[in-house]
Amino acid sequence: MAEIVYVLGQSGTGKSRSIKNLDPNKTFLIDIGDKSLPFKNDWKDFNSKEETGNIIHTSDMKVIKPAIQYCEQYMNFDTYVIDEFQFLMSFEFFERGKEVGYQKFTDIGQKIYNLIKQLKQELPKNKIVFILSHTEENFVDNQKVTKIKTIGRMLDEKLTLESLATITLGTTIEKDPITKKLTYYFVTQNNGNSTLKSPEGMFNDYKIPNDLELVRQKIVEYYPNKFNIK
Repeated sequence: MAEIVYVLGQSGTGKSRSIKNLDPNKTFLIDIGDKSLPFKNDWKDFNSKEETGNIIHTSDMKVIKPAIQYCEQYMNFDTYVIDEFQFLMSFEFFERGKEVGYQKFTDIGQKIYNLIKQLKQELPKNKIVFILSHTEENFVDNQKVTKIKTIGRMLDEKLTLESLATITLGTTIEKDPITKKLTYYFVTQNNGNSTLKSPEGMFNDYKIPNDLELVRQKIVEYYPNKFNIK
């Protein structure tokens, strides 16, 4: 069972930038939003025929699922990243926006469930999957809670995506009052009105640099048996 890690935050808060330090030779990036990476890089488009490349630009589940299976069979990736996860839901919602009734919401919820199930059950336990997504605010027991952005109530009421992962990080930005410089961080724990969480002792601080390679290293160190570290 692969280690699923959610990274949640609004647009422009450093989610995609956090990919920068991951090793492209060991990372497969699924770019749902079909956008350019916000840093200089030498990532190459995936080509299954030549068994080359490490990034695929698609929101089509009929492409994503077999691509992951192919990578596991023929490539040597130990980390997967799904960038702008919420677009898997919102793109289909807009494409089917004129449909009347709840069937489209059921289909969207089922699609997301099947993908998470594939990631957790078909990938080996020593693989890490980072799921980067936007957030939204809901009210639970009259309290505002920041959570992963979804479409419809099915995923929230019947599944709760964050409950399927041990680690959920959130983005935050701090501005120096003197230099005006912006510093981007990941938040590692719940502040009482979010779904953020991480295992006890995995991270020493409430805020850490927004660096997925740092997070990957911390996960591997925390679970040495799972990742065959001696």
